[in-house]
Amino acid sequence: MCRLGFRDDYTIAVRKDWADENNVSTIEDLVPYAGEMIFGSDLVFHEREDGLPRIEEVYSIAFKDVKSMSPTLVYEAIANNQVNAIPPYTTNSRVDLYDLHTLEDPKAALPPYETMIVMRDEIAGNEKITATLLVLEDIIDTETMRSLNAEFDIDKRDARAIARDYLVSEGLILLKD
Repeated sequence: MCRLGFRDDYTIAVRKDWADENNVSTIEDLVPYAGEMIFGSDLVFHEREDGLPRIEEVYSIAFKDVKSMSPTLVYEAIANNQVNAIPPYTTNSRVDLYDLHTLEDPKAALPPYETMIVMRDEIAGNEKITATLLVLEDIIDTETMRSLNAEFDIDKRDARAIARDYLVSEGLILLKD
């Protein structure tokens, strides 16, 4: 098993300007404001045992209202002040696109979703393949992955080209002239 270095966790995000204005950087900091806030959930986060119910339990937080909507609509809703907080994945490129601030989870209410390469036994037994893949261990942090996702989602670049350019920039592959 090879961990790539980034996690694709759920997080809670608010508008960056609001977070700065109210000095909110953690979910704990959000608690005093939650009673006046509308939480915009994707279609499942508000019901998932390890989602909003877990946040509510661990932080004793209660939002004024919860609105469930398509995952893509939560970003438009927060941009248009129709909701005040949303649950993006930490690597989602729209976090930066919509100028959101992801809140720290000091009580670890939300589970970590490590990204890793998992191989079938017959591949894992091949030392050449395993050694090749192990160079990727801890090479991509969350911010870098979010940036790479933006190249795909926003800039509409080809996924193979993005991966190739990243691996070249890290010195992991060389391009032939």
